[in-house]
Amino acid sequence: SVAIENAEEILSVPGVDAFFIGPNDLLKSMGKKPGWDSDDPVFVDALKHLQEVGKKYGVASGIHVANVASAIHRREEGFQFIAVALGSRATPLPSVGLPRWPLARWQGRFQISFSS
Repeated sequence: SVAIENAEEILSVPGVDAFFIGPNDLLKSMGKKPGWDSDDPVFVDALKHLQEVGKKYGVASGIHVANVASAIHRREEGFQFIAVALGSRATPLPSVGLPRWPLARWQGRFQISFSS
């Protein structure tokens, strides 16, 4: 992907404070099957590379995930803000042990904001 190849140039621009990864879009741009997640080594390496470059330039990393379990996993990987897609039948977040995270509801989706 062009964005991955140019991450240094993009994330080093003064005033860039954050970046957000849409896994579907990233996978598609890599010529892979779109999805919420993948264990494809090229995809995994791209996520690691973006986080490393983001940390180098003090740029916060974000990602879109399909569920709370994925959000927890991505937070453990170091992502700083995470959008969780929740359908109308999704389990409410407080019942899965996340009652203290600030949430903002927008068109049926929740964004979980993490702070250090």
